[in-house]
Parts: sequence; structure tokens; C-alpha cells
Amino acid sequence: MPNAFDQARKVEAESRRILEPMLELHTNGRYVYTDKGPLAKEFQKKYGDLLVNMAANGEMNSIELKAERKPTGNLFLEFWSNGSRYNLGWMLHSEADLLFYHILDSDELYIAPMKRLKRWFWFGIGPKRQNGISIIHKPAYLRFEAKRQNKYEQINDTWGCCVPVSVIKNEVGLKLVNPLGLFGIAEAINKPPDFTREYISGTERTRIQAGECAA
Repeated sequence: MPNAFDQARKVEAESRRILEPMLELHTNGRYVYTDKGPLAKEFQKKYGDLLVNMAANGEMNSIELKAERKPTGNLFLEFWSNGSRYNLGWMLHSEADLLFYHILDSDELYIAPMKRLKRWFWFGIGPKRQNGISIIHKPAYLRFEAKRQNKYEQINDTWGCCVPVSVIKNEVGLKLVNPLGLFGIAEAINKPPDFTREYISGTERTRIQAGECAA
């Protein structure tokens, strides 16, 4: 199996190269990574991997950035970074504003509001609809099987749930951006999600039934 650290860092580095032209365009160059310096470990754990200042409205957003090579139809939502040492995963410790989940081979960047995603994952609380009432679902961590990351060979036992993209789109709100086309990031961050669509296509149903996951 590939070495976990080297392979993950390679994918992350490629993801950054792809995303940076888009970040430059929509922030006027006002963005910074949080992975270097004396406060990096503490800051990254709490606020994610990236800080951006959006040119459209001047707002600062903190971003939890995840990158995968191949599309599976699912997102891996991590709750144990190393279960045997009780190290929490980003679905528990991150206080970032947004999740950026980048699938390189399919040029897909999924953007979700982190607080809303976590509230839905742990408590089943969906966003408020036009009538002001939130739809309550069974919490996602109870609906989807916990799986150990086995994509790479590693010492850490990393655990999370493989959740279909279509379910997150429909129940939380998820925007799709195509980074290589420099399209849509400002709209994805600032425009409320559309909860009126039915997102599950026949292909996605097949993926859900097959249980595919990047883990």
C-alpha cells in the first residue's frame, strides 16, 4: 500500500496548486495557509487549513481543506484522527467556517458550511426552510457505517463515515465548483444553498448501494 504521509501530502500539494489561481481571483491574493509557524498546530486544529478574505464582500472565512484523488460519490467525514490515542478528527475539533472537499481527478470542489454540516451529522438538524422550520433527520453518524481509513498504509487508525454527496446536498446544502474552470467560488460561499432540488441520480443511487468510499 502507498505510504500514507507521502501520498496524502502529494495530493494536498497538487490540490493547492489547482486551487490557488481560483483563490487569487476571488480574494485578490488575500489568503494564507495555517500550516507553518509556532502557532500552526493549534491554529490549524481549531480553524482549519486556510484563511481567505473574499473580494466580493470583504468577509474573512476559515476553511477546512480536504483533498482526494479519485471520485467515489461519497465524502469521508472524519471523527477520529487516531482512535487508539483518542485524537479527535476534524468533524469534532474544527471550528472552521467552511469545508472545501476537493476531488482532483473529476475537477470537483464541494463547499459546505461547517457548523451546519456538523449540526446535521451529530444531531440530525437540517437547515431552516422558507417556513422557518428545520427538518430533523436521524443523525448521520448513526445512519452511515463507521469505517477505518484503509486507502493508505499508516500507523494512525483514522475513522469516519462515508456519506454520499447527494445526501449532503439534499439535507445540508452543498455547492459544486470546478476549480480548473475558475468558476463559482464567490457564489458558492455567499449564496444560500438551493434545498428545492432532488439531487440523487440513478448513478448516485448505484454508488450509495455499492458503498464506495475514499477511505
